[in-house]
Amino acid sequence: MRGYQKCRLLVYQIVAVVVSWLLALPIAWAAPVTFWENGFEPGDPSGVVQGDGISVINSTLAYAGPNYLNFVGPSSENGSIISWQASSAGYWDVLWFGYANIHDALETGDSVSLLWSPNAGASWLTLRSYTEQPAGDWFAFALNLPVEANDNPGLWFAVAANLGNSSDRILFDEMVARGTPVPEPPALTILATACLAIFRSRRRHPQMR
Repeated sequence: MRGYQKCRLLVYQIVAVVVSWLLALPIAWAAPVTFWENGFEPGDPSGVVQGDGISVINSTLAYAGPNYLNFVGPSSENGSIISWQASSAGYWDVLWFGYANIHDALETGDSVSLLWSPNAGASWLTLRSYTEQPAGDWFAFALNLPVEANDNPGLWFAVAANLGNSSDRILFDEMVARGTPVPEPPALTILATACLAIFRSRRRHPQMR
């Protein structure tokens, strides 16, 4: 019986070592997937709009599809902003990707900012701002969000503009948010399997304790 008890203790120790080792390993990530997108194809911004100068335009000028999001000055006194709920629940390593076009130059005092919120819009943080930019063609933006955006049902995105006059204009299209699915730790499965094996062994040998 002492031999069995020693063997059982050894099994427990081995399981503990293996579990600790597995928990220390980097988790194998799945490929990133899109969990939110807005190409403005319904013909509306599909978000919460505050202020003037925000609209969806149907035109061949769009980066893809028939529509794009249009900001034109002058903005409202406190700026114009559109925001979207983009829950990242179940996803890590969040990336906000899209296309922008400074169609008419942004002069001194003009600004357009890409924002995010970890708490459903209670507070906003700036990811990128555009000021004093010349007119140009479509360009891509790719913004990696901090860890506070991981697995966050309160994640929101926003675009805010302060444009001085009607000659200021910036466009957006094909916005998406991507993330890697949150995996289940494999160590928990291994631990449960090992404990079940030990329990079954004890049931087959009730006299050995």
